Amino acid sequence: MDFRSVICGAILVAVVLGGTSASALTPTISAMWVETNPVNPLSSDYSMDVLLDFAQDKGIGRIFLATYPFLEMPDSNWVFKPELLTFFGKAATAGITVDALLGDSIWADSNDPEETSYQFPRTLISDLLTANGAYEGEGGTGFGGIHLDLEYWTSAAYTGGTTAEKQQIEQNYLALLAETWVMTDAFEKSLNVDLAHWLDTGSARETQLSDIMDIVDEATILAYFDTHDAIFSASDDEMAMAAGKELPIYVGVLTLPVGGDIHAWNTFAGQDESEMYAELNLTEAMISGAEYNTFEGFAIYDYTNYVQMVVPEPATLGMACAGLMGLAGIVRRRMR
Repeated sequence: MDFRSVICGAILVAVVLGGTSASALTPTISAMWVETNPVNPLSSDYSMDVLLDFAQDKGIGRIFLATYPFLEMPDSNWVFKPELLTFFGKAATAGITVDALLGDSIWADSNDPEETSYQFPRTLISDLLTANGAYEGEGGTGFGGIHLDLEYWTSAAYTGGTTAEKQQIEQNYLALLAETWVMTDAFEKSLNVDLAHWLDTGSARETQLSDIMDIVDEATILAYFDTHDAIFSASDDEMAMAAGKELPIYVGVLTLPVGGDIHAWNTFAGQDESEMYAELNLTEAMISGAEYNTFEGFAIYDYTNYVQMVVPEPATLGMACAGLMGLAGIVRRRMR
């Protein structure tokens, strides 16, 4: 067993010997994506309240809200729909920050130079921040920042491109981030980006991940696996790099159902909440053992599926410790 595993085991032993309270078993889940398809959780005051109550119950202080459905363009600029303004007020009362989730791989797919240079998102983000600033200027609490989920690496232009074409797409993305950061900084908002877990070694530009982290305020690593060792392994190098840059970082995991390009090993779908928590606790112990002190917590994709996970009765809560106790026992045996 390597050094990190020994440290992890020691931490877990302390947890097990110290008790099995609910608080000890709850991992740091700090953020959650909220999509609007197939169900729009902002469709009524009641559904908004259910969403925010759930977030508060899970200790979630940040929502990455899919923003397109709540924008309209009565003239030449984007403005917010009334239900979004209502949600802003409710979220502020609940102490929850709402970030504008934006991004589409199609932005990297066009052969039009204006599109591949991301002119559309530049304009969209500028309009959104301007509308947000105007709303806050009137006394409201709007978006806390931009959460950019522009997975250019999934676009046809990128996957089918030459090395030079991939490098250009990556460079265009960096330019978009740099301009977006200038805009968010001017409005005193944060810029968080979703990043594939392999960008450190799989990018066409060797420094792509490092260059991205030098621009943004925060990053979210998409570590879409359902076991602690796989989640940690997928995000280890990224967290190490983020720690070296003092960059706050989230680790994203899935609750989407299996289907399409989502496999059973990608997602916690079909498991109950205690099973997911056991794996996330193990992951968090490994992160703590590695001293990645810019880890901000886990981000769950997404609300619609997370809220449907089975929550075990208190009498069975001890089952969530099984993974912790098992690993602690392994450590004890191997250290004899």
